[in-house]
Amino acid sequence: MNKVTAQQTHSEYMLQTLLYITRLVTEGDFGQISSLGISDDQAEIINAMPVEELHELALTMRSNLFKVAFDTNILNSAIDIYQRKTRERREILSMILGGASYANMSAFYGINKTTYSQLRSQAGLSEHDIGRPPVPDEPTQRFIWSVWLQYPDLEDRPRLLAVHAVTKIKVRTLWQLMQEWRSNNLTPAELTPEELSGQLSLIASQPPTTNYNGDNNNDDNPMALH
Repeated sequence: MNKVTAQQTHSEYMLQTLLYITRLVTEGDFGQISSLGISDDQAEIINAMPVEELHELALTMRSNLFKVAFDTNILNSAIDIYQRKTRERREILSMILGGASYANMSAFYGINKTTYSQLRSQAGLSEHDIGRPPVPDEPTQRFIWSVWLQYPDLEDRPRLLAVHAVTKIKVRTLWQLMQEWRSNNLTPAELTPEELSGQLSLIASQPPTTNYNGDNNNDDNPMALH
């Protein structure tokens, strides 16, 4: 960064700081103004200046006029919260695209029906694809269970998405089966490694618009990904 660019950046920073002070005065937040190390009278003078004069004042302010110091613990907490919310937003979208039902989304994220409908609409999904899915046959259930067992370290939500990504079976169908298996304390027989490998190879060989049984995707197909 050359000297001229650095001076411009500094003056812009100072101007934004001055504008921030005028906003604090307008909102009556003199406690925050005091935390900046200036008096109420100084803040009132700055607030009374036209924007053109604030620009001129910003140009005369030296870089060592004041310092910004972050509370690193609070900043780290804020970053953590932001990252968690970002991951959750991505997970919610993946769930919607993966065919999660309203009941799923309500249980997982507390989403109401209006929000659920809006998310599906934003994702371009059919408003009719919201019914209870047919129960997959026994070979399919064995396949689902065998894939589920490949992700023992994941919690339920990321595990559902992982199994959906592999099997192309809707989240609502997967969760329905998991609930039934847990309730009855019964699970299908696990596929042998050779059988599982064969099923995975079959899925990989199918075009994106079909599921691993070769059926066309449609709203009544529990294996379809919308």
